[in-house]
Amino acid sequence: MYLATVTCYRDFPQLLLQAESIQKFLEPCKHVIVVNQDNPDIDFYHRWLDPYYTKHELVIIPKIKYNYPVKGLYQSLNLLGTGLEWRIQQLQKLLLAYEYEEDYLLLDSKNFFIKPTSLNQWENVLGCGKLTAQLVSVDSKSIFSLTAEIYRDLLNVSNNQVFAPATPFKIHRELLTSRCKKQELGYFLYAPEFQGKVTSEFIFYSVLINDKIQEHRDWSIHMDGTLWESDLEDLSNKLYQLQNNENITVSGFHRNLLGKVDVNQLGMINSWLKFALGLNNSITAIPMDPEMSGHDVK
Repeated sequence: MYLATVTCYRDFPQLLLQAESIQKFLEPCKHVIVVNQDNPDIDFYHRWLDPYYTKHELVIIPKIKYNYPVKGLYQSLNLLGTGLEWRIQQLQKLLLAYEYEEDYLLLDSKNFFIKPTSLNQWENVLGCGKLTAQLVSVDSKSIFSLTAEIYRDLLNVSNNQVFAPATPFKIHRELLTSRCKKQELGYFLYAPEFQGKVTSEFIFYSVLINDKIQEHRDWSIHMDGTLWESDLEDLSNKLYQLQNNENITVSGFHRNLLGKVDVNQLGMINSWLKFALGLNNSITAIPMDPEMSGHDVK
């Protein structure tokens, strides 16, 4: 099993923090980084990241080639953001299964390790290791419930249990590649977009392997260590809880938090990274990006 991150130029500062945390806290493994840009500067990434991979194998590749069925998506771009790149990023995460013959653990660029751990911790995990509340009703306000319904109709699946759409997220390569042909992956993944709903690589994968979810009984305790905008109200306590909860080994700061954080809160976060975790890289505030999902700045 290897570690995988699909990233882009905008997320480079967060990727540096992730790399440093891998060197400090994660036992040796392979880390595959996909730079989701056209003609990316791979040499730049190696120059900055190689120093953090003295114990790990680092593989950096450009966007995986695929006949992306994105032109038709413009009809639903006002749903969650105006850009296509974050949608393409979702497909990139699943295309890795057709590139390397190993299972892999997906991280977002925002994720970083906060305690000593190994990929073995995720050996028996399905997805993110936890399920969402059941998504059953077309009347539900949850966008993911409607997305799941579309995937279930396409794949002829009746059960309604899906993984929480959160990282780290384990992909069992053989389950994905044996059940969905590579050339059909984009069609299935983006199907909700053509009905005005949102794409989710994690919900799609959940529906695709739903029978395995039903069989699985060894649900590990994997708590989500991501901090959101709402956590800014009690930031000091939230950071303390992250550090002292033994079930949380991976954290991250959601882009909505980075768009709302003030100078004092940012200072508190970076002091925590440096003095509590011993990490030298810091995070920066990032304006809300209209190219990304969930953009709500008018």
